[in-house]
Amino acid sequence: MKLLLQILCNTAVFTPFFSERCILLSHVVWFIIKKGVFSISNLFKSSAPETLYEQIQKDLRHKINTGVYQDNERIPSENELCKIYNVSRITVTKALSELSLDGYIYRIQGKGSFVTPKDSRPTISSSEKKGSTIKIGLIIPENQDYHSSSLIRAITQTLPFPDYFVETVFSRYPGLEEFALKHFLQQQYQGMIIFPNDFEFYSDIILKMHLEQYPFVLIDRVFNNLPCHSVYCNNEGGSQLAVDHFLKNGHRKIAFVGGAPLKEQVTFSRYTGYIKAVSQKGLRLFFYDNFFNQSGYPNVQEKLVEDILSGHITAALASNSATAIFLYSLCEKHRIRIPQDLSVICFDNPSLFHNTASFFTHIEQQSFQIGQTAAHILQDLIQTGSSSLPTSLMLEPHLVEGSSVKSI
Repeated sequence: MKLLLQILCNTAVFTPFFSERCILLSHVVWFIIKKGVFSISNLFKSSAPETLYEQIQKDLRHKINTGVYQDNERIPSENELCKIYNVSRITVTKALSELSLDGYIYRIQGKGSFVTPKDSRPTISSSEKKGSTIKIGLIIPENQDYHSSSLIRAITQTLPFPDYFVETVFSRYPGLEEFALKHFLQQQYQGMIIFPNDFEFYSDIILKMHLEQYPFVLIDRVFNNLPCHSVYCNNEGGSQLAVDHFLKNGHRKIAFVGGAPLKEQVTFSRYTGYIKAVSQKGLRLFFYDNFFNQSGYPNVQEKLVEDILSGHITAALASNSATAIFLYSLCEKHRIRIPQDLSVICFDNPSLFHNTASFFTHIEQQSFQIGQTAAHILQDLIQTGSSSLPTSLMLEPHLVEGSSVKSI
């Protein structure tokens, strides 16, 4: 069954042109789960049984509380406990460490572990206190620009410790996002906020989470045809703002530079907005897809440089801040001046990318509001099982003027 899902996920590539495959996949997974083949609850059950060290810790704590081991009495050594419980020394060491942290035993170097007197023991163990803090998993590709840092800041401020414990995983590396999802589920985190790293296809784990009503919120992405909670920017509207600003400054040869392939959801949404805005004015489209890919001849970067130098384009909308910074460096290399030779607008403030943060005119996504809203929705889902806010919540961007656009 796991192999079947893997094959389905690998073949159901998510693009606007192949969304019917995604619908088919979601229906297949729904049917499998509905029929009880597997479920999130089963995943929880697999991790629900106590570990060996927890069983030993519980048994020793019981013996201490019931007087089997008296105050200040030395309990069996690690080697003796290994034989009693038929486990490894590492397991016993972990159990004793937890008991020590809980205040049930104290350890004397070279002599062993001893029972803490009853009047000095805590009334509640640390393991029992864990339920008072709600554990939240945050999965985000990276923290290298203003958008990401604002999202993290908003989420951690809205879900503060000790009421919440937010563990952040940067899922830039292949397979890490999937690993993090499984990790948070197996460790019984009460909810997740997920900024998907690659949205070319549906994640079977996220589908199961949704179908079994596990509390989670997507940020910066949306599942088409699957009504899970998501908070994101109006990317098409952002491109419209950028094109309008170019037009206001006299530009008619406007290009779109995509840092990722078109099949990536956000890149496609921003490209779609660009197409609509430029087509409305009857202008020619210039698109440079997968800008960081240097394969092929002439490659995308060479073609862009050639079109700038020949005057075919005078302005470029970069799909994100990383693309804008790379474009800036490429232009410097070829002695192309920004904005004298090429005007540039990008999505997001590149403040953590480059020392010319105020230089770029950019589309601000209301990043802090996205993170804050997602956190509030997750609070509602955890506490009440529902939220008064719309399932799919799109926030409007705005344009922040810098010095990277020149009037012509």
